[in-house]
Amino acid sequence: MCVSLGHPLTAVLSPGQAYESKSLKVVWDQANICGRNAGEPIVPAKLAGDKGYRYDWIDHWLLEKETQPVVASKWNEDRTQRPVEFDNMAYRRHGVVEQMIGWLNESRHGMRRWHETTCRW
Repeated sequence: MCVSLGHPLTAVLSPGQAYESKSLKVVWDQANICGRNAGEPIVPAKLAGDKGYRYDWIDHWLLEKETQPVVASKWNEDRTQRPVEFDNMAYRRHGVVEQMIGWLNESRHGMRRWHETTCRW
């Protein structure tokens, strides 16, 4: 999870074969623990995600949290049945999240290379 500028808020480790959407509640709770002021929960106005987050339970859960889900509908889905209207302009900004993940992956590779070249057993 990151803010709109691409700065990471929190991260949670999960198994590689697990769907990202299964960890949404854990990431949400972790972001609230790491909030700026102790005791003040972070309540984003919108939460963007790719089609892997397109579940009815996620839409309803985010609406209960007073956050608008910004997730594209699947090709075989009736868009009129969703409880929220799709915000195309906000969805275009979800690329910031992808760029942050790419940056973290590059940093991880650099750290691994540093470890391989400096630590000899």
